[in-house]
Amino acid sequence: MSEVAGEKLCPSTFGSHIVQVNFGKVGNNKQEVDKWHFDSVDYVLVIILSDIEDMVGGELEVFRKNLGGKEATKKLAAEGLPQEYIEAQSYAHSGYGILAQGSKIMHRVTPVLQANEDRISFVISLSRANAFGEDNTRTLKYAGDHPDVTGWEMARHEAWRQQGFLKWIIEESDPNVLNATEFATLLDQAAARLQRAARINRNEEDDWVGYIPESKILKSNDL
Repeated sequence: MSEVAGEKLCPSTFGSHIVQVNFGKVGNNKQEVDKWHFDSVDYVLVIILSDIEDMVGGELEVFRKNLGGKEATKKLAAEGLPQEYIEAQSYAHSGYGILAQGSKIMHRVTPVLQANEDRISFVISLSRANAFGEDNTRTLKYAGDHPDVTGWEMARHEAWRQQGFLKWIIEESDPNVLNATEFATLLDQAAARLQRAARINRNEEDDWVGYIPESKILKSNDL
């Protein structure tokens, strides 16, 4: 997966994120398998386990527009998703998977209208291994986990990332390349990330992007 992504990946640092199985019941034409949302991890590998031959519905749809953050989610929830930016992605058959940056691309799975069996997918969550890389890991507020568990995982996640950041300063940085002010900036950055994690654990900051509770798709003439 690192080769596919073009950067080194590792299993999600959140134990509650690492793997999950999603079920899409056949015939519930009002219930999306997954609502429009952003993922809480950098990358996901989604593998179809069930027989999808002749399946109607159950499609992975992506919103092909550069988005991100809770303000974008709120705006789309209020105003709707323009149909022109929605595109279905297809799995060839059972056993195939799609690697996606779901933390950056809003997506959903449509209701399963007809199928030989329930739509079953196996999801593996992956994080960037580079401590200097972009980090889109968020707490899962809708999973029902005890706040002490999610707080522990957030503390471990950020401590792991900043450990790598600080280890680079200790073992690899060069005073002939960086000056005192630049080292101070690096320390400020590490401290800021740790302080952010502390605020999240105290419920002083909400890192959850949210989701769109009901499909609200606009046709071109509605724009």
